[in-house]
Amino acid sequence: MADLIFSGSLSLNSMWKDRALSKELKARLMRLLVWPVATFGCETWTLKASDRKRISAFEMTSYRRMLRISWKEHRTKQSILEEIGEETRLLKDIQRRKLHFFGAHGQSGQPVHGGPSWLDQW
Repeated sequence: MADLIFSGSLSLNSMWKDRALSKELKARLMRLLVWPVATFGCETWTLKASDRKRISAFEMTSYRRMLRISWKEHRTKQSILEEIGEETRLLKDIQRRKLHFFGAHGQSGQPVHGGPSWLDQW
């Protein structure tokens, strides 16, 4: 099992180092390959302030690794986000998924994506 995980991380490392791939493509691949694994089951998490900080730090660390930016370069979070044309999304994504899971209502008053029917009575 450990060999499989290790080999998977090596293939991602080689992908992040590949200069032929654009930054936009690498960012999309990160959202498709890394974030689902990192956020598995996030709908049931109870997020404290320390958890929010760790999630934000994970997102920025992932971007730094993708762009091969060392912490020694003292780049700001904003400059990294501007370089890849993104804004912080992971925490917002988790909060959106939590709302969908518990059947949050949209502006129309209808459950978002078929939430539980018992919630309509509230």
